[in-house]
Formats: sequence, C-alpha cells, structure tokens
Amino acid sequence: MLSTLLQTIVILCLAMPFLIPVFKKHAKRIPLIQIVIFLICLLFLYQQKDNLPLKLVFGGWQHTIGIEILLDVNALLFLAATYIVFLSVIIYSSKKGHDWKYYFLINLLLSDLTCLFLANDLFNIYVTLELMSLISYLLISMEFKSRQIWSSLKYMILSAVSFNLYLVATAMIYNEYGTLNIDLIATHVIKNPFSLFLLTTALLIKSGIFFYSMWLPSAHSDSESSISAILSGVIVNAGIFHVLRINNAINCVEISRYIIIIGIVSAIFGAYFSIKQKDIKLILAFSTLSQMGFILEGLSSYGPQYAFSHAIFKALLFLCAGYYQQLFSTRNIETSKKEIPISLFLAIWIGFFSISGLPFFLGSYYKHEIMALTSPFISYGLFFATIGSVISVGKFAFVVRPSKNAMHFSEKDYSIMLLSIICIIFGTLGSINHLDFEHLLEPEILFALGLFVLFTLSKKIKIHYPYKLFKLSNVITIYTVIIGVIVAWTSLAF
Repeated sequence: MLSTLLQTIVILCLAMPFLIPVFKKHAKRIPLIQIVIFLICLLFLYQQKDNLPLKLVFGGWQHTIGIEILLDVNALLFLAATYIVFLSVIIYSSKKGHDWKYYFLINLLLSDLTCLFLANDLFNIYVTLELMSLISYLLISMEFKSRQIWSSLKYMILSAVSFNLYLVATAMIYNEYGTLNIDLIATHVIKNPFSLFLLTTALLIKSGIFFYSMWLPSAHSDSESSISAILSGVIVNAGIFHVLRINNAINCVEISRYIIIIGIVSAIFGAYFSIKQKDIKLILAFSTLSQMGFILEGLSSYGPQYAFSHAIFKALLFLCAGYYQQLFSTRNIETSKKEIPISLFLAIWIGFFSISGLPFFLGSYYKHEIMALTSPFISYGLFFATIGSVISVGKFAFVVRPSKNAMHFSEKDYSIMLLSIICIIFGTLGSINHLDFEHLLEPEILFALGLFVLFTLSKKIKIHYPYKLFKLSNVITIYTVIIGVIVAWTSLAF
C-alpha cells in the first residue's frame, strides 16, 4: 500500500504543473490542491514511519539499472518543510496579480523538489537539480529588474561550475563502481575518495555554504521576497539533503571531516558578515550561510531536523522583510522605530527568537544538541555564530513596534501567521520533553550575550566587509583554489 501511495505521489507530481496551461483560470488553485493533498499524504506516511525507509523502482526494473526512489524519515522532514513553505508563499503572493506562468513555475519547482528529495541515484539527482536551478533562474529575474537579471546570471554561471564538477565526479564513480545507485556504491570499499570530494563540493555549491555559494547573497536579496523565502528556505536544502544522504550511506571518514571543516567555516563567516549589513534581506541572506553550517555540523545527529526548522523560520523572516519593505518602501534598517501591524510585529519576534535558539521556539532543541554533540572547538565556533544571529537579526526586531490601530488581516498576515504558529507549536513540542537546566540556561546565556553586544559594543566594533570577495571573477578564482587543494590533498593522502 505504501509503495502504491509513493508511486502515485511521484506520478501526480509530474502531471500537476501541466494542468495549469490548460486551466489558466484556476492557476492559483492547482498548486494549492497539490499542496493540501500531499501534506495529508505526508502526514499518513509519517504515521507509518516504522515501515520506513521505503524503496521503489519504477517499471519493474531491477534496482541496479532502474530509477529507484527512497523515502526515509529525513526525506519526510525535507518534503514537509518544502510544502509548508510553498503553501505560505502562495498565500502571501495571492493578491499580487501574477499570471498563470508564475504559478506554473512555482508548481513545477515544487514537483521537481519532491522528486529530488526522493531520488536515490546520482543521475536523477543531477537531472532534478538542473531543472531546479533553471526554474530558480527564471524566478529570481521574474520582475526583469537589472539587479535581478545580473543575480540570476551570476547564479547560473556558478551553478554551471557546480554541475560540471558533479558530472565529472559521476563519470568517475560509474567508471570505478559500475553503478550510480547510492546504496550500491555504499557496498564497495572506498579506496580513493577523490570523486566523492568533487561530488560533495558540487553539492555544497548548491547548498548555501560560505566560500562555495558566493552567488547566494545577491540572488536571495535581489529576488522578490516570496522567491527569497523559497530560495533560502527550500532551494539551499536541495544540495545539503544529498550531502547528508550520500555521506550517511557511504560513511567515508575523510568526507565527513571535510564537511565538518566547511560547516564551521560557513557558520562563523556567515554570522560575521551578517552583522555588518544594514539591508534586512542581506542580513537574512548571510544568515542562511551561517545556518547551513549548523546543519552540516549536525551531519550525524540533528542536521535534518534543524534543516526543517531553518526552512520554516527563515521563510517567515524573509516574508516579514518583504511585508516591511512594502509598508515603508525600504529594506534598510533605520534608527527611528517603525509602527507595523501587530501580526507582522509578532511574526518578526517569533522568527527572531527561533533563529536565536531560544527554548519553546522552533529549532532550539536541535541547535543545542548539535552544539553539544560536536567537539569543544566546533562548539565555540557555533556559540559565536549563534551570538552573531542574535546581533544581526536583532537589529531588525528592535526597530519595529506594534501599531495602535485596529487590527486588519490581509493575505500576507495569514501567510506569516501560519509560519509563526508552526514555529511556536513545533518549538514547544520539541522543548517540553527536554525541560532540564542545561537546555534552558545555555540558549538564554547566548541570547543575553548577543543583546549585550548589540546594544553596547556593536557600534564600536569595526567589521570589514570585503565586497570584492563576491565579484564573479574572484569567486571563480576561489573555486579554482578549492578544487586545486582537494586534488593536492587526495593525491598526497591516497
């Protein structure tokens, strides 16, 4: 029964977007129908989680040559986050007058991501990642603004580097092991992990990791806010999901160390540069680089759970930033306090508390456990990253106050309320079972330290922001150096 349900989900995913060009008048409703149906299916599958993982090969082929999909608990988490974020985005943008092409691209991206999180062979991961990127290019530049078009082109060029690395690594793996199925590759002894290094690097470029995903700040900040929520909440999860899946299946010690090093660097540098920003969306974009570092550090513990949490509260914060921009026609943080609707005020603070890791808010327990289960050196770096999140996002939270006017609700209010309620409910459920002194005290101390720095030291600390580092030519140079180091390391070590 579960196999039939899973197969039906995939087939419907592939069919649903193409109903929109036929029924253009119902373009808004078709993705909503898909989301509601699939969330119900995911809830049912979660109730059957004792029967997971579930594997299925289409067409009755053997798994050595057929297209195999894999549904496990981690895939359920990523799929649930994806559908929740897309639901909030569609509600948020329902009054903007988008034509059917917008909803077609949104629905096609949603369906592609569904297939991506179920893919269990390297070739189909490549196909779904490529399609995801192509749709993302179009969505980033959908308003035809010059900055959006350049950001989209930058993303496209750097993604081409990623995909070339991925294809080279895939060819090497097939030549060595005779298969692209991840589970079958895991049955072999890894003698030379060079191809896995290239494969992991290609996925990290797509995953919002500092020094690898230098396309991210401009792409996420220049896009329309609803698209930014998808990019930062879901798209970055696409690469990191398969970094986690491949590493957990193959369990190569050298790759695990490589990921841990990259994770702590991303967590620290992303937090460091987010502190410097005054543009709300740039703050959130650099914060994504930092939060992805936490997920990588939770590779063997609570990384997938924190990825789910990050998708929800980061989408919430980006939608709040868009709402704020619409009200005041600016994305810059100003010194004077702004009066905003109480729903937006509450949503900003819920997102702020969640990204800060406070108890009873989404992600708190998982962030604490990731820090607790790493080495002391890594933990100190993650402490700094957490304090950086409090400082950077706190600058946004402390410049707003609730309006005294009568409360009225729009589609934007319903969207951010949905994500806010999820942050509180899931955060409370996650924290209530772990009400011990350590889980309550440590997040509070880090939060207090962040506020202390924000209000007393932040104006005195001079932080250099290297704009040239994010120029396209310099980014390509960085990629060349990284690949050169990988080649030198693996050739000397093996």
